[in-house]
Amino acid sequence: MATFFVAAFLANLWLRRNSTTTLLVAQTLLLTATTLISIIGGTRGGQDGPVAIAVALNATAAMAGQNVYLHTARHPSPSTAVMTGNLTALAMAVANVVAGRSDGKAAVTRAWPLLAGFVLGCLAGAAASSLLHSWAWILPLAASLPAPFMARSVSTVQTR
Repeated sequence: MATFFVAAFLANLWLRRNSTTTLLVAQTLLLTATTLISIIGGTRGGQDGPVAIAVALNATAAMAGQNVYLHTARHPSPSTAVMTGNLTALAMAVANVVAGRSDGKAAVTRAWPLLAGFVLGCLAGAAASSLLHSWAWILPLAASLPAPFMARSVSTVQTR
């Protein structure tokens, strides 16, 4: 939690002098470091060894940068870091449907895609980890590579 807070704090300070797209570049660089540390370090030291800690710290900092980007450049946007809140919202909506409240169905309609996306992401991550081991970090890195270019083209279109 402290790593996420510090990284988000620094990313927000960074934005005072730099464009929001640079946060996506930083995310990609952090995921590159995460991938390289994972591949080179392997499983040395086990789950609580220095390699695992370095991987977790870099990945956490990358997530913080992405969240600051979403809260600034793409605000309002659905959060990518509040799964417990989304799950709570879905549980409450289903309870409202069961209780016969009219607002329950609309709430379920809004909440279920978020949960489904999260579950699919978890399944994909678990499969990647099982199949690729230390190389599994290549997938989020590959997904992040086009993001700065896509963000630049979107912001160019929006300012016209």
